[in-house]
Amino acid sequence: MSFDFPSDLIEASLTCKNLREKLDALPVDEVTRTDGTPVERKRPAKTYTEDEAAEVARLRAERLAAAEFVVTHPYWESVPAADRMKARAALKHHGETD
Repeated sequence: MSFDFPSDLIEASLTCKNLREKLDALPVDEVTRTDGTPVERKRPAKTYTEDEAAEVARLRAERLAAAEFVVTHPYWESVPAADRMKARAALKHHGETD
């Protein structure tokens, strides 16, 4: 099944993905259990400078705005409810090559 996504929806989805990549590239502190065993998840570094903290806040706000745009886009009303999960997954991977 293919979906004809509007260009503004594709752009917002790509913006969301790009911002996530930028956030993922920021310094993080490792999370460990009390016995010292590392846990796979990480949290933002506690050692951000004021400028870095402001950049993190800006990136998060931009990503939230892009995600809200994607989720609330009128396009989804045109997709039958039974197909929306498939459509959202297809948008998430739009433009990727195997």
